[in-house]
Amino acid sequence: MWKKIEFILLFSIGLCFHSIAQQEIDAFFDSRPSEDSLKVIPGMFTTYRQGEQIFWEIPDSLLGCDMFVTTTILESAAVKKRDEDRRYGYSGDFFGPMIVCFRKEGDEVLLQVPLCDRVGVDPGKGGIHHVARQRGDFMLNEVLPVQAKTSSSVLVEVSRLLMNNPLFNLSPFGFELKMGMVESKKNRIGEIKGFPENILIRSSRSFSVEEYPVGGGNGSGDRYTTSWEIGVCLALLPRQPLERRQKNRDVGYFSFSKTDFSKSRFALSQVSCVKRWRLVPRDLEAYSRGELVEPEKPIVFYVDRKTPSRWVPYFIEAVNAWQKAFERIGFKNAIRGELAPTPEENPDFSEYDTRYSFISWKASPVRNAYGPSTVDPRSGEIMTSHVGIFSSVWDLVQQWYFAQCGANDKLARETVMPDSLLGEIVKMVVSHEIGHTLGLEHNFIGSSLYSVEQLRDNAFLDKHGMGSSIMDYMRFNYVAREWDRIPLRNRVARIGEYDCFAIDWGYRYLPDRTGEEWNEWVKQESRDSSKRFEGGVDIRAQSEDLGNDHVEFNSLGIENLKRLMNMADVWKFTDRQSYHIVKSRFRGMLQQYSLFVDHVLLDIGGILKCEGNTTRFYKPVSRDYMSRVMTFLGQYVLAPCDWLYREDLGESLGEDTRTLMNRFYQTTMERLVGKLATIARVEEYMPGEVYTVDEYLGELHRWIFREWRENTAVSDACYVIQSAYVKELKALLEKTEYVPSQVLVKGMEEMGKILEEGRNYMAGLEGKEKRRVALLLESIESLQN
Repeated sequence: MWKKIEFILLFSIGLCFHSIAQQEIDAFFDSRPSEDSLKVIPGMFTTYRQGEQIFWEIPDSLLGCDMFVTTTILESAAVKKRDEDRRYGYSGDFFGPMIVCFRKEGDEVLLQVPLCDRVGVDPGKGGIHHVARQRGDFMLNEVLPVQAKTSSSVLVEVSRLLMNNPLFNLSPFGFELKMGMVESKKNRIGEIKGFPENILIRSSRSFSVEEYPVGGGNGSGDRYTTSWEIGVCLALLPRQPLERRQKNRDVGYFSFSKTDFSKSRFALSQVSCVKRWRLVPRDLEAYSRGELVEPEKPIVFYVDRKTPSRWVPYFIEAVNAWQKAFERIGFKNAIRGELAPTPEENPDFSEYDTRYSFISWKASPVRNAYGPSTVDPRSGEIMTSHVGIFSSVWDLVQQWYFAQCGANDKLARETVMPDSLLGEIVKMVVSHEIGHTLGLEHNFIGSSLYSVEQLRDNAFLDKHGMGSSIMDYMRFNYVAREWDRIPLRNRVARIGEYDCFAIDWGYRYLPDRTGEEWNEWVKQESRDSSKRFEGGVDIRAQSEDLGNDHVEFNSLGIENLKRLMNMADVWKFTDRQSYHIVKSRFRGMLQQYSLFVDHVLLDIGGILKCEGNTTRFYKPVSRDYMSRVMTFLGQYVLAPCDWLYREDLGESLGEDTRTLMNRFYQTTMERLVGKLATIARVEEYMPGEVYTVDEYLGELHRWIFREWRENTAVSDACYVIQSAYVKELKALLEKTEYVPSQVLVKGMEEMGKILEEGRNYMAGLEGKEKRRVALLLESIESLQN
């Protein structure tokens, strides 16, 4: 009874103070002559609008509190020329955050920017702490005169602040958006909405643009104005920051560094803090008993209603796929996807409100997607996220799937792939981006665990998938054959064991577990190879690869490409649409072939991390494996790949295949010759263990000049290979920067060997064949002279 009376008294007193404060504010506006009516918008700050003037009543309780400002493009500008590679400038693009706080000093309110780059500064200590205190922790951004005061708040005018301050418009992002000069007279502040912990400000912004004629010249540019609709959100940060968690190098989380003063009075250190959401069980007792418990605030992603309806279910499934990882650590309904509500369903919903995470659809030629996070810089807490999905990513995934699985899946060879296939592929892309929004970095070791036999075993794939992490860039199971009867689920990458392990480390609610205990737990768990993260130099950590043996997997991949090139039906076109599809397929084949070759090239002179070895951290690629690498090069690279760069197909598609092949071999030879220095360096530090420079050059020479040795005709494509090799050897020997002496000596010996063999081979030639060998040898002789 007494508690009820006490509550009524306190509530009545609060109403009384509010009434008095409101009378003081009303008196201020009554004293100002104005023909415009006063509009009052309640919220975190009460907003008053009268004509062109805007005021905020800031409660004393919010002075000094940290807030953050984010900006979202609601309607992008119409531009005459848009760079196809531009990532930003679309509706739904999200920028920020910028951290601010309001502080009162006398009759002014200071808008300040807190500096959140250091921790542990102790005013009571001397030494380096004394030096640290010489720099303030705030930067002054704006001074706002107090217009009126109440017993619990201050009133400031923010018209100029909202109109011109960079914090509340697009100016800080002008470089990314390629905007010109601000046209202030055309700017307008639109709707303002208030909520208990944030304020939304919609505005129109105009910028002048001048586009100059292609190729330069003295002609005048094309001048016009671009107009943008933007939404700015000013939101209150949590009064109690999330407990910072220090980065562990064996778990791949995005992080940021702070200068730490707490370790010593006389020295600085850097501490890396990871980025993660705040997940707290609603029922701590049930959670501690091992029951599944909902979090106090789940992670919800709303799908843009501009997304074509047939893809919406796949976007939602991509988000929901992460739920299994959270269930393993005791959270149910921790993450979900939903279609963004209509105004009738939720009139408060706004895509630029940081309370809502958003998956934005962008009609664009950019063939990509991205998944950033908006982070509280004090703690690393992820506050919100806007994922961007570009419509042309569908073109990219069709290229990928055709090149990797077309030889073994007839659906990949259809002119228009069915939605059921494309939806599953795009779900993979979106799940990967959602992983980034949860804080996870790429983990390129995740695709390197399994053998060909395992990836053709459906029971194994049901249990383990293609690899341990969707945060790798592994795409599809291209070693599965038609007769293996592998369903689509096991042909496409999905969330794996490492991903669940990483979520466990970042989100399991154990507030009493110390950093040392977490590190020991990670050490124990990482003994399982499926929970391994690698962000270093281990050559198994490659993007776009698959499997535990690059030679075997990429040989099979290239054999798939050969089969596809021999399937006449997939290269036929009857109309403009099928022409563009076939052309896209061909380009995808060229890119995939280059990727297969690149994976093996990276193994040359590569090193592997020694797991569980306390005396040695790395070891070189074995000699036996290097012998297989050289055989791969001889069969699939140094033997002309004119089966791929077909002139007949190139002519029909408007592609200059001869130039494309020349460019490929020039780049490949540059890399192969460049590997000499890498091999020499490894050989120096690990003598007797590695494939030597002599062996490497000997194998290259054997494959490249096999026709000379066998006294057979050199084809045009083989001559391209030989010329590119000699050109790169010359470039190596003519370098002005440091080259290991061993490499220079062996390079000169190789040049001499080519000269000797070439002269012998040329003796039996005439005409065109003799002239081009002579040209090759003359280029070497000019170097010797």
